[in-house]
Amino acid sequence: MSTPTAVAAPGSEPAVPEILPVAAASQRRRGALGIRVAAAVLGLVVLAVVAAPLLAPYDPNAQDLLLGATAPGTDGHLLGTDQLGRDLLSRLLFGGRPVLAVSVLAALLAGAVGILLGVLSGHLGGLVDDALSRLTEIQLAIPTILLAIVVIGFGATGLPVLVAILVLAEWPLFFRLSRSVVAALRGQPYLAAAVSYGASRARIVMLHLGRAVLPVAVVAFTLTFANAIALESSLSYLGLGVQPPQSDWGSMVAQGKAQLSDAWWISILPGLAIAVVVFATNRLGDRLADRASLGDHGGELGG
Repeated sequence: MSTPTAVAAPGSEPAVPEILPVAAASQRRRGALGIRVAAAVLGLVVLAVVAAPLLAPYDPNAQDLLLGATAPGTDGHLLGTDQLGRDLLSRLLFGGRPVLAVSVLAALLAGAVGILLGVLSGHLGGLVDDALSRLTEIQLAIPTILLAIVVIGFGATGLPVLVAILVLAEWPLFFRLSRSVVAALRGQPYLAAAVSYGASRARIVMLHLGRAVLPVAVVAFTLTFANAIALESSLSYLGLGVQPPQSDWGSMVAQGKAQLSDAWWISILPGLAIAVVVFATNRLGDRLADRASLGDHGGELGG
């Protein structure tokens, strides 16, 4: 028995399967799952790091030179110990605190500076736009490692200095994204209508343009946060970041690099922690960007 086939009526357009809405819905579901998984991983890491005093089984700085480096699961140490006999799990939990604190603070400050300058540049245009754009290009031309070496070479150390270096390295991303959004909206009729109704420049910038920049800023924050973690860990690995006796994941990787063949866990485990957080944050940023893109075209796709 043959299956009936749909035939278009004379003079009518042939039936076209609604592929685009189905593909868009499937992509939204995958994006939502990706966001949930990435957010869950980040949430667990942040929760564990914040609750380090409660979860850490040992004092992270307590040394046992007689014990030395022991493999994971030995003598009650779940992740083993380092070459000084310090519990690695405790050091991982406490070592994540400066990493996350510095990265979050740097991303927030970089976002505040970059968005403010980007909105002003895109809204005002002219000489202001040219000057700020040239400043951004100069900043992007300076390698972060070189900037850190110069700053620390003058004797400036500590977490505030590290945050300042990361802010200088990261604000151009927020600037460029917010400037492009605001420049595209500068000639919109609703802004001219707001001016004609007596809205102040501050109200236009904060209410109308700031609201338009917010979705882009959220995505930029996740990417900047991941980049700040990688930069902070790299600087600490080189001895330019967190200074002893405090430690973080980057310095822990550096401390165990000479014993990779005999005690791989000393460097590999903090390196995995960095990789997992950076990967999850980047995936979260990518999925948020995909969702924003689908949201922009959702009505068009949905027909």
